[in-house]
Amino acid sequence: ASALFGTLTDGAFTGLVVDHDGKSEIVLASRSTGELLTTKQLSDGSRDQLYLALRLAGVAHQLDNLAESVPLVLDDVLINFDDGRAAAALRALADACEREGRWPDVAEALERELAALSPHDTARALQARFRLGMVLDTHLGLGEEALIQFQAVLQEAPEHKETREYLENRLEQ
Repeated sequence: ASALFGTLTDGAFTGLVVDHDGKSEIVLASRSTGELLTTKQLSDGSRDQLYLALRLAGVAHQLDNLAESVPLVLDDVLINFDDGRAAAALRALADACEREGRWPDVAEALERELAALSPHDTARALQARFRLGMVLDTHLGLGEEALIQFQAVLQEAPEHKETREYLENRLEQ
């Protein structure tokens, strides 16, 4: 949960620390400056990101220890997230779905990540678009839709190595 919280906050926080006050355990959010904040001191968005990190970590722990998938219901989970943090959360959700082999959900999360990304965040957009193309082609058998994603990557970055290599290998098949 700690590393995931850092990811969900887009680096604004480095992780979580558990403090023991003698009676109970308190979860504190750690900033890169070393400052520790209680959940009450966090903004609504950061608090929501902390709770999402805890939920996703809990689901991952259950999946590691159970033979079956566990349902995860998220309602308005991104409502207090800014665009950058919403994109990071969608990337984390795509990762969680990928671990479970839920490829349509991975594709949906990646599409939503692309919609949430700032137009200036080209590196992340290229990464998400390439990954979406891979999922569409490799796991969902949607080659034409994948090709649209790969073309968009190459229009933005003609030197994009992974896309060029993937397409060259596909042409050789």
